[in-house]
Amino acid sequence: ADAAGRLLLAQEQRLFAWDQQLVVVAQLDQRITRIVPIAGGALLELVDHSMVRTALDGQRATPIVGASSHAPLVSGDGRLVLSQTVNAQVVVAELSATGHATWDLPVYYNALELLSVAPTTRRFVQGGMASVVLWSLPLAADDLRPWLDQRTNAIIDGEHGLAWPWQRPAL
Repeated sequence: ADAAGRLLLAQEQRLFAWDQQLVVVAQLDQRITRIVPIAGGALLELVDHSMVRTALDGQRATPIVGASSHAPLVSGDGRLVLSQTVNAQVVVAELSATGHATWDLPVYYNALELLSVAPTTRRFVQGGMASVVLWSLPLAADDLRPWLDQRTNAIIDGEHGLAWPWQRPAL
C-alpha cells in the first residue's frame, strides 16, 4: 500500500492504485516484478532487475539503477538501493525526497552477489567465493556543506542527499 492507503498492483507493464476503483499510476516499457512503497511514491523493479522510481501520479518514472543479473537490494526504509553491474561493480543509490544520488563502490575482490542490506542503517553484506564483506556507508559529515559552498554550487538537502541547485523542488 502507498502512503494514502491505496493498494498497489502490477499487471505486466502497468502499475495500478486501488482505493474504490483501479487507476493506472504508472506505465513502463517492461514488466514490473516487485513494488517497494516509499515516501512519496514507489520503487519498481523491472524484469531486467533495473529499478525505477515513480511518484504514483502518472508521470514518467525515474531510473534509479540499471539492468543487472541480480535483483537489487532495498533497505527497509526505502532510502538505499544497492545493485551489482555485470562487472561485479556495486552501485549505491541514495534516495531523498528531492531526488537521488548514485555512485560506484570500488571492486576489492571477485564478488558473487549482494547478500543482505540492513533495514535502517547504511550497511550491507557482499559475498564472494571464500569471503564475506560488510560495507558501512558513512553519512555526509557536518563540515561537508561549508566545503561544498566554498568550492561548488552543489547543495545538501535535509536528508543528506547531494544535489544541484536546479534539482531543488520549486518553492
